[in-house]
Amino acid sequence: MGKEAPDMPSGKVKWFSALKGYGFNTAEGESKVFVHCCAIESIRFRLESLSEGDTVSLQVENGTRGRKAIKCSEAVIASF
Repeated sequence: MGKEAPDMPSGKVKWFSALKGYGFNTAEGESKVFVHCCAIESIRFRLESLSEGDTVSLQVENGTRGRKAIKCSEAVIASF
């Protein structure tokens, strides 16, 4: 069984609009997390956009309007 990297909790994409350049994810213990396109680290996600239901790893902080992702990448599952 795999374990997630501890420094980046996982989340699921609720919705993301490449035209608008932002969207929202859910993260462990969070109701919603704002994600701006500049927080996306993966080349694949930047080219193909995030899709509803994608599993992502998030680094989250408090923003002026609520929780926001400062890093968003494909979820990495470590095998042991």
